[in-house]
Amino acid sequence: CNPIDLELPYTLQTGYTLSLYIVPKSTNIVSISATTSIGSLVVSVPVKQYKPITVPAITPNYEIKYSDVIFQNYTVAVRGYRIVTNSYAPSKVSTLLGMGTGSVDDLESKDGKTYNVTSILQTRWEEWIDWPYYVEITIDNIVNMNLTNYQVRIVLTSTNFNAWDHIVGSNGEDLRFIDEYGNELSYWIEYFDKVNKLGIIWVKVPYIPASSTTKIYMLYGNPNAQSNSNGSAVFEFFDDFEQFDTNTWDWTYVALSPIVGLKISPEFHDGIGLRVKARYKSPYQYVNVYTKNTWNVPNTYGYIVDSRLSPRTNKDHDARLDLYTASSNIDQHPLYAQGAYIHAWGYEDIWVWYFTPNEVVNNTWDNGINKSFSRRSWWIISIGYFGNRTYYYIWNDKNYTSPYAYKIYRSMYNDFRIVLGNERSRTDVGTISQEVWYDWIRVRKFVYPEPQISIGEEKQVTSHKASILIAWSNLPSKNLKFINISLVIESIASNAILTIQHNITGTWITITEKSVATNTEINEIDITYGEVTTDLGVIITVECSENFIARIDYVSANMESMKSPCIYVLSNGLNELWIYDIMQDSWISTNTPFTLVSYPAMYYDELTQVLWIANGQELYIYDPASSTWKLDDTLPSLTSYGSILIVTNNKIWYGPGGNSYVLYVRGIRGISWSDALMPGALGHYSCVEYNGTHILINFGSSDKFYEFSPITEEWVELETPPTIYCVGSVWDSDRGVLWIVNRGGSIHYYDPKAPIGNQWKPLEIQPPYYPQTEGDRLVYYNNYLYHIRSDGTRELWIVSTE
Repeated sequence: CNPIDLELPYTLQTGYTLSLYIVPKSTNIVSISATTSIGSLVVSVPVKQYKPITVPAITPNYEIKYSDVIFQNYTVAVRGYRIVTNSYAPSKVSTLLGMGTGSVDDLESKDGKTYNVTSILQTRWEEWIDWPYYVEITIDNIVNMNLTNYQVRIVLTSTNFNAWDHIVGSNGEDLRFIDEYGNELSYWIEYFDKVNKLGIIWVKVPYIPASSTTKIYMLYGNPNAQSNSNGSAVFEFFDDFEQFDTNTWDWTYVALSPIVGLKISPEFHDGIGLRVKARYKSPYQYVNVYTKNTWNVPNTYGYIVDSRLSPRTNKDHDARLDLYTASSNIDQHPLYAQGAYIHAWGYEDIWVWYFTPNEVVNNTWDNGINKSFSRRSWWIISIGYFGNRTYYYIWNDKNYTSPYAYKIYRSMYNDFRIVLGNERSRTDVGTISQEVWYDWIRVRKFVYPEPQISIGEEKQVTSHKASILIAWSNLPSKNLKFINISLVIESIASNAILTIQHNITGTWITITEKSVATNTEINEIDITYGEVTTDLGVIITVECSENFIARIDYVSANMESMKSPCIYVLSNGLNELWIYDIMQDSWISTNTPFTLVSYPAMYYDELTQVLWIANGQELYIYDPASSTWKLDDTLPSLTSYGSILIVTNNKIWYGPGGNSYVLYVRGIRGISWSDALMPGALGHYSCVEYNGTHILINFGSSDKFYEFSPITEEWVELETPPTIYCVGSVWDSDRGVLWIVNRGGSIHYYDPKAPIGNQWKPLEIQPPYYPQTEGDRLVYYNNYLYHIRSDGTRELWIVSTE
């Protein structure tokens, strides 16, 4: 609100601040007193005898603005831009596939005059005509490394694949995988259950470019197809123990005597699998079933070993997956060898990990301690080496959603051989029997995070198609913000597949592919971004099971014409996004499509010029240019106090808060999340900021302050901050410092260029400011700090940094 003159007494309304300015008109003042009341409480503050003192006037370094709404507890704010756009009509239209009629003039306005294209029947891959259906699988390589002949996991569920009825084979016999040219790719089916709609398949993909995507295709529906599943053709090493010829076997074994009984045989799973059973009389006896071959870990990608196994007893170290170093003596107990191991420790019924000789019998995982197991249950166990790290994973059988237990250890060995079996360390009992079953084992290439996949809509190998090219020339050199399309697909079929591509980067990129209803108007606003030089092309493709006519009424390219710096504000209890235009000194708001929870997180991406919002378990995108909202994804964990969100390097980094140590990451165009452990917990009053190269995190309610590289994923602890109660942090790119506001109002800045021990300094003139409630809500622009007070007020404090 604006300041107004009042006659006292006056009842102060919620969200208002009362300032008393007393101008004495006499030099003979004896005393001054001010009295305020809250309810029935009256407080009188006397001012001692007036003694005029001449002091130089201090110019305030702050200003208070007032919003149109009260901001409650837990408010978050970020700086961004309001975008104003101009629309441009296309200069050319042509039919690429089908029979087209009309002209480019028909697309200038939404007036009922349409450009029409009649579909034609087309087969995409003639050699695969016996497979009627396919889906496109996009593989997102998150790491900055080209991957060749990489084994990619494809998980089919009822959620990401809705055409289970078109798969003929009960065990997926009719599945095939090909590249865009129709070349068949090797695959192995780990598990397939058509009834319960779950399939786990591994595909060997020839090439996935660094920090980019590639596409493969899954075909199905041929009733005469026989399975081509072949693990040996997919992995670097594979054994499902179906063959047990000791003359050609890839394994051998050694056992420390005296062992009362020993069986190494394929005696379970219908004659398939490896069984290791032994009766141990003395401590530190073992059975080592090991590979004849060893593997060297490359300097680029890594290797990971996976095995499906079942501890059949719970006596001691009943089940093992060990990676001995190649130089270790294979004829020794694992405690005395060098390597990385995971054991089912039956003495405590828990899983333990080792990195010998440094870590022995460690039951602490990155996601908990004392991870238990039950004998005769099945598990997927993995140990991998990559990037000077050792990765340990335990998965529930047939479930790769999230690991049951995992550990990332900051060291690795450069070579290994695989060792299976069991061993005894107990000294408190007599003879004990231990047994383990192995279903299969494999060695595959490994990077972290691993590539993520997304599955497109079902299409037909032979179908009715139409494709139209729409072009613009002599556009202004501005950012393309979105493409507006209005069309109707007339057909007796109920739906069709709509695909939209553009060539803004010099190559054709798909920005939309989805199923749409026929015989109804489609108003498509596709959010995109990127600077256009002068020319732009857009391809609209429609695919349908029946013949159709696509009628396009209107197309426009909407280009950025103005950017105005602003502050985006979300506050607990408000289902609105509030926007403060810094240059216009004005507030506007827009309704959110969600109910705001208590602890949102928000980030404005300068590259894409969109706002990302984590709210509850939903991730939203708000595009200021088109004023449109998009539900992007389901978050892997609910937002809580101290939640953080950063978007950079084509990745989304999300910490759920609530004293969690977990930091999740996903590609901007990906759909699956990976996670890693942070060195601190995101507690109350946590704040995060990105400085252009590193993510800076104040772990609230603690004195931990770290920088994190989104490229190398390295954590570095920085100088202890002056507060554990941060209510806002922001990077000042003009000075190269990080500003923070403390609960209680003190303002400090962190200067990484200053000598260690003197990197935190206070603002020279501190404003009389006392914010209390948590929430990351500090913004910097043009030598000023902007801070939303929250606390049930309307105040926006603007503080000069000069």
